[in-house]
Amino acid sequence: MLLLLLAAGCGHASSPPAPTSQPVPAVSSLLAAVGPHPRGYARVSLADPQIRAQLMPLAAAAQRALGASLADCHIELAHLDRLQIAVGEPVRFAAELDGKIDVGAIACLLGNDGIATLARGGMVIRDRPGGVAIDYQVERAQAEAVRAAGTDLASRCAGATCGAAVLGPPDRRLWVQVGYDKTLRIQISGASLGASAAAIVAAIDGLRASTPALGLLVARAEGGALVVEIPGDAQTAPSVAAAMALRTQLLEAFRIPSSSMVPTLMVDDQVFVAKGTLLGAPVPGDLLVHTIEGRQYIKRYLAGPGQTIAETEAGLSIDGKPLATEVIDASFHYQDRDETNDRMLDRSGALVREHLGARSYLTLRTGPPRTTGSWTVPAGQVFFVGDNRNNSNDSRYQGASPQDTIVGRVVGVWLAFRDGAPDWNRMGMPVE
Repeated sequence: MLLLLLAAGCGHASSPPAPTSQPVPAVSSLLAAVGPHPRGYARVSLADPQIRAQLMPLAAAAQRALGASLADCHIELAHLDRLQIAVGEPVRFAAELDGKIDVGAIACLLGNDGIATLARGGMVIRDRPGGVAIDYQVERAQAEAVRAAGTDLASRCAGATCGAAVLGPPDRRLWVQVGYDKTLRIQISGASLGASAAAIVAAIDGLRASTPALGLLVARAEGGALVVEIPGDAQTAPSVAAAMALRTQLLEAFRIPSSSMVPTLMVDDQVFVAKGTLLGAPVPGDLLVHTIEGRQYIKRYLAGPGQTIAETEAGLSIDGKPLATEVIDASFHYQDRDETNDRMLDRSGALVREHLGARSYLTLRTGPPRTTGSWTVPAGQVFFVGDNRNNSNDSRYQGASPQDTIVGRVVGVWLAFRDGAPDWNRMGMPVE
């Protein structure tokens, strides 16, 4: 879903995937370089005029930041041919840049101190025939060791300018493919996509009459996958308008600033929030964004109008019925931000699965409740709680919130980290 927004922002669309009758390309040496768990692979043709035009502002920004221009270091965009990148887990990165460029030119651009700093951090830039190679914590592996995962990844990126990534745990893979050949084509597929493809297509179609900017997009559900295309003659301004229309009316990205929703959402997670026709009718158990005095919060919708919530040391109950719980991990550890000096701290608590009707989700208990009591939800309002029950300012302290303050529903995590490294198994996954 991240790439749905990127599509609207770029103004180009990707080419269709290579026909299945074509031979499957061999596993890239870069995929082999990042080890047995490749997660992403991309190829960019720098010779394409539109790609080159988009690189010009980046080159100008680099000059302002580094104090040296590409020309100062004898680097010409016209002499750069292709960039290939592979990413693996836990933290593996390898890239090759083809063209008239060498380590000396990059050292000129970054400075010797910059090169040394990268090397100390584990990133090595070296000359290779036809260009340069960049490695970050790469453990060289035999190609055979990555053939099963790498072949599939490489086959999804067969064009001159394309990208493919696999997100989520092994049993719930989510594939994201992007290709550009005068048309930007984005495809998202996988079992965890569920009914989202059809819902997004229906929502875009429903908005076309009132939102002319969305006429730029071609969106369809294709064999259970979501496919979005933007014609190659699209201009930047209409593309930005389409992106803003999507953000305002359908799908918006949010960053999680605090630990109040641990373990469901971690500090600095990036999530997608469905709005408008994608929101639907919220039901208890949903993670919702709502507004209090101009600020937006993400909490779990626990109860609606007329219901009574009570909290004791035994836990929560609704209308006199205790919510069933079970302890999953008595010493769950997580990272929390100390806002006093902006550093991360290790904290722990009991990981508890809570059941709310047909829904179940994980919560965190770090001790007895901060408060006990009962609350009856007024008409037209809803009651919110945070999953980190002892570290959340919610309806137990602020009172219930009017239903018309609901902005949207959290549908999934698109960017996640754990212990400073990408948490690939959570990226792209829906939330409980």
